Amino acid sequence: EIIETPFADYGYRVLVSDDIYKVWLTTTVDMLDYDNFKNRVADSRGHAFHDALSNVWTEMLAVAD
Repeated sequence: EIIETPFADYGYRVLVSDDIYKVWLTTTVDMLDYDNFKNRVADSRGHAFHDALSNVWTEMLAVAD
């Protein structure tokens, strides 16, 4: 089920059963062809996206317990 949520943090939400989610997650993980996300993201999404993620990671590290 797809639910439109225009005033939430995401525009849409998808509701699926646990079994369907498990199949999707397993399939997605099986398709991964890299062992380090940080090294791969610049190639797959571009340097601007990598830099934005790097800023998030830096900020989160600063507030980590």
